Amino acid sequence: MNWGRAWLVFESLRSMAPGRPGPLVAPRLGWGVAALVTVVWSALCAGAYGLVLLLGNWAITGASYGATWNVELVEFVTSTLSVLQGVGHVMVAVVWALVSLAILGVTWFLTSFRLNRSR
Repeated sequence: MNWGRAWLVFESLRSMAPGRPGPLVAPRLGWGVAALVTVVWSALCAGAYGLVLLLGNWAITGASYGATWNVELVEFVTSTLSVLQGVGHVMVAVVWALVSLAILGVTWFLTSFRLNRSR
């Protein structure tokens, strides 16, 4: 969506405001939708976290069975895969937190932003 069209939508919302200024979205509706979206987003992130755990454990187990004749190589590969699995867990948590904060920030803005009718 380009900014011209977004500004047009904003101006049409502002022109339709009733006599006294109010928020763009009703607070109960806005926070209810935000809670629902956050729950769905959290469920998706929990699935991604579980997938990182499952694939990481699968790779670590496979690496430990692969080269039993070279203990140092197996130890290096399994420790590297364990570190990558930990990084994957941290990345899932960071992305979850950033998107959840963005959802709540947008909801706060839409429920607390007041339209100004003085022209």
